[in-house]
Amino acid sequence: MRQQPLSRLVATGLTLTVLIGALWGGTPRAQAQQPASAFLTVLDQNGVPVTNLEASQVSMTIDGVACTPVTLQPINWPMKLTVLIDNGASSPDALVPTSLAVAPNTRLESSTVWASSLPDLREGLRRFLFEVPEGVETALVTLAPQPRWVVRPTAERQDFWRGIDLVVPDRGAARFLEGLAEAADRIDRGPPDAFSTIMIVTTNNPDGSGGDWQRMFNRLREQLARRPVTVHALVLSVSEQRSTGTAAGSTVVGGTSPAAINSVSSRVGLALKTSGSLQTQVGLALTQDTGGRYEAIALANKLLTLLPDFARQIARSHALQSNQYRIRCEGSAPAAGQVSVFTTYPGARNILLSRDGHIP
Repeated sequence: MRQQPLSRLVATGLTLTVLIGALWGGTPRAQAQQPASAFLTVLDQNGVPVTNLEASQVSMTIDGVACTPVTLQPINWPMKLTVLIDNGASSPDALVPTSLAVAPNTRLESSTVWASSLPDLREGLRRFLFEVPEGVETALVTLAPQPRWVVRPTAERQDFWRGIDLVVPDRGAARFLEGLAEAADRIDRGPPDAFSTIMIVTTNNPDGSGGDWQRMFNRLREQLARRPVTVHALVLSVSEQRSTGTAAGSTVVGGTSPAAINSVSSRVGLALKTSGSLQTQVGLALTQDTGGRYEAIALANKLLTLLPDFARQIARSHALQSNQYRIRCEGSAPAAGQVSVFTTYPGARNILLSRDGHIP
């Protein structure tokens, strides 16, 4: 199953109109006393971002009223990429290759399945890395028996390449939600002038994270809403759907989670359900929140094509995000409104406009 990303806010002409307070489904990040601003990318006839745009070639209106003067600030923020890998004890159930036929409801020995499927995961990660642009800071985190930074954030591709061979199965359960929380905390503590991407490769097996899952999930959504972040998720499905509880981070059968009932979130509330996969619910929610992509698969050999495809999408986002401009109307009030941008740049084909510069 594939979830299509949110609308890219691409204009087919030379004018783009948006509600500045509603871009990418988040909360406006403009600070008080700052003039109205947005992030602008202009594409030429070949779809390549323009890098020599001048303020005289751009005009801006707010709620239909021309706003002057307009200033342009080139934006070339770095991208920071974190890859989360589910290597838990239950993962082999999902990593059944096409060449391995098994009877329904049959549980394979972990060693048998990993011996056949781990090469697909590692090769998929190598192909993923090949498509990631040079210079992008990348980190690799495994989730079992607890989140572990196999490769600390680095722009050295050889470090990540060597780290791929350190991804091995663990007998403990993966801690999916805890791993996401660590990644979000790192983004929250990092510099604000950066674009972050989280790539999740997980299963829909029971999660081993401790704590109050609903509160952890709410906090996670709030953190990601404060920064220009994109979340992508690739979920390897198991044959049997399991029920999950959220009250204390433990797996239960049936029942109702108090935390799921008392959902607290500054965004549109989303209570985790007691039935269904935690990874599926969280993955769908975060990809929808951030405009990312969600894929669910059943066979490990799909990793060989899907992981590099995700990386190509990330590379395209990086190319667009690192060649844009912050457009400001210095004579405006900071209140949100309907913003229209027009450009007379010769040969301009499309323009993209966003609130925080993040383009999934």
